[in-house]
Amino acid sequence: MIKVSNLTYIYNPGRRDQIIALRDVNLTIQPGEFVAILGSNGSGKSTLAKLLNGLLIPTSGEVSVENLSTNDPDNLRRIRQLVGMIFQNPENQIVATIVEEDVAFGPENLGLARDDIRRRVDRALSLVRMSRYARYEPHLLSAGQKQRVAIAGVLAMMPKYLVLDEPTSMLDPLGRKEIIDILKGLNTEHGTAVIHITHFPEEAVFAHRLLIMEGGRIISDGSPREVFSDVRGLKHTGVTIPPMTDLARGLVELGLKIPQSILTVDEMVDALCSLN
Repeated sequence: MIKVSNLTYIYNPGRRDQIIALRDVNLTIQPGEFVAILGSNGSGKSTLAKLLNGLLIPTSGEVSVENLSTNDPDNLRRIRQLVGMIFQNPENQIVATIVEEDVAFGPENLGLARDDIRRRVDRALSLVRMSRYARYEPHLLSAGQKQRVAIAGVLAMMPKYLVLDEPTSMLDPLGRKEIIDILKGLNTEHGTAVIHITHFPEEAVFAHRLLIMEGGRIISDGSPREVFSDVRGLKHTGVTIPPMTDLARGLVELGLKIPQSILTVDEMVDALCSLN
């Protein structure tokens, strides 16, 4: 598991411009979980993401991955193999001029045999539905396709956990849907634990757990249905409820007898059809 214990992180500690980004955070993420994290800008969610695979080291407290502490520099190479990281801008993670060469970059740095690298590249491209683009130059791809290549590059390292820091923020609705579908498949079909940081509440409804962050703390932790049902509690955090949940509440106020806890379009369709 990933275990976060009494975690505090301070930027520029001891200086006038110091920022306390995280305050005494405790969190456990199990293998195979799908966890979504929502929060307004400055809530600490991106800082938490970078701490989970050792890109940042705690000011105090500890992050451990499979009992390996990020506080020990000797553990960081193994931790970063276990915990893959995807950022907002895929171009920051694409390093080669051909798609399959980019996906092979990580395994090559592990010193793996050529046949093993080939298998990993083919598998990763297949998982993100980019096999047909293996010989393409990345600059010819759409933003969504580039993000899929970036994900493939991480998957080729065969991580146990995949941390994504707002990977859909630069994509159009179709590109966002493609990425979410891939994440759902990786989680349900291949057992990859997904930690998905997003500012789109409609993307969080597919998670097993939803965390809400505010002021460097986790203020809510539960199923998406449980968390989004607390509309009053969410209001001061800047987090909005999913569009279908908002629509359901409006329809209930108009007198329709449907659940107020609807999260998705499919649930809304089912609820409306049941009225007839």
